[in-house]
Amino acid sequence: MQTYPDAPWRYAVAVTPMIPWVFIVGAYVRYYRRMDELHQRMALEAFAFAFAGTALLTFTYGFLDFAGAPRINWWFVWPLMAALWIIGGFVARKHWL
Repeated sequence: MQTYPDAPWRYAVAVTPMIPWVFIVGAYVRYYRRMDELHQRMALEAFAFAFAGTALLTFTYGFLDFAGAPRINWWFVWPLMAALWIIGGFVARKHWL
């Protein structure tokens, strides 16, 4: 794409790695629907923990960025959310099982 910086198809090519994620999300939704109620609740609590924790940390860093903190690459958001999802899963499992 650097060879053709003004090509109209550059955005379509840039997002092609996201196509498999549509199927991954669909597979997880099907898996979630097959869970019993307790496991659905634990999964939902893990997602809520990850969402809230990611929002808290990214908004906090956003405000620090306004204050002059060094800029960082936002690719870290997905690993952060994944780590918080795992932690949330452990917390929910400990609470319910």
